[in-house]
Amino acid sequence: SQKNNELGKSIFKSDSSDGISYYMSLNKISGNFKYGLSSESKSSKFNPNDLGVNFTTNIRTHALNLQYNKYNPFWKLNSAYNSFTYSIDQNYTTGEILKEEYNGSFFLTTPNFHSFYLFMSAQIGDGIDLFESRVAGQSFIIPEFYYNGIGISSDYRKQFALDGEIGYGKGYFTNYIKNQYFEVNISPIIRVNDKLTVTPSSKWVNKIDDVGFAGYFDGIPKYGIRDVRTFTNILQGKYLFKNNLSLTLRIRHYWSYGLYDYYGDLDEAGYIVKDDSFDRNADFNFNAFNTDLIFAWQFAPGSFLNLVYKNALQQDGQQVDPSYFNNLSTVFNEDQLNRITLKVVYFFDVVSTYNKVFE
Repeated sequence: SQKNNELGKSIFKSDSSDGISYYMSLNKISGNFKYGLSSESKSSKFNPNDLGVNFTTNIRTHALNLQYNKYNPFWKLNSAYNSFTYSIDQNYTTGEILKEEYNGSFFLTTPNFHSFYLFMSAQIGDGIDLFESRVAGQSFIIPEFYYNGIGISSDYRKQFALDGEIGYGKGYFTNYIKNQYFEVNISPIIRVNDKLTVTPSSKWVNKIDDVGFAGYFDGIPKYGIRDVRTFTNILQGKYLFKNNLSLTLRIRHYWSYGLYDYYGDLDEAGYIVKDDSFDRNADFNFNAFNTDLIFAWQFAPGSFLNLVYKNALQQDGQQVDPSYFNNLSTVFNEDQLNRITLKVVYFFDVVSTYNKVFE
């Protein structure tokens, strides 16, 4: 990425403000056993935001992925997918290792097309977040953690199916900070008939003694230990007029609130040091209620017309009300944002058109 008012004169000249990003990988993609080795880098000056969005820079990520899959029926199973990934993040400028992580998943499907899976992840040792501090050059320590979970996914051919998972994680920060994570996610799939499908879903996340940025107070950043609870409820219905014509209604309520145990500042290493003199409040209570109505028409191969109506309500405050239904009712008192969007994507097959013209 290069920004210059006289680009024609300097396009082939290096400048201290120039940025660079690259990604490369080597993969074995056939057979039961697969593997991949990848590396991605973004320099501190890389800035493509005139043409897109980029939130993180000055970082390198290297990863090794191993897979062993069984695609055909064997033993008492229909298929099995197993994956393990080990990754390392580095500071692009200094080469310092920021964190090491691994992720594993094991997915099994029975002859009746019921699936069961196990997933696990962990950060090996304390990690460094270059961005959570909001201060250039100031590290923020992310504690060592592990996270494990199990899930099920029943046969989608049935009139009623169910997706669900539960997970638990724990961080190792200090003796008096629990740093625990719970998650429950459940999503029934109800096929009313061949045209109408209804999918309600609920997700609950509970973070105990979570660490993070609390906000700016008189221009000074503060950090804290907090308990954060998040509820996400979605009701989605899809009606197929024909195989290429559908109408989807999606209603989503997102509620998240956080209560701070205490606040502090970061020491040189990036750990939070408690500040007993700080008497301000950073508790938060956030609600978002969105309704989306989507008319989709695939009028040609690879070509779509989408007409979308969106209604959005938001409520953000510091007074925490622990009642779910009180939050749901009060968010309807907020101002509405209504938007209609039309999007048309047309796939133009240049090769076929060229051949027809010159046949």
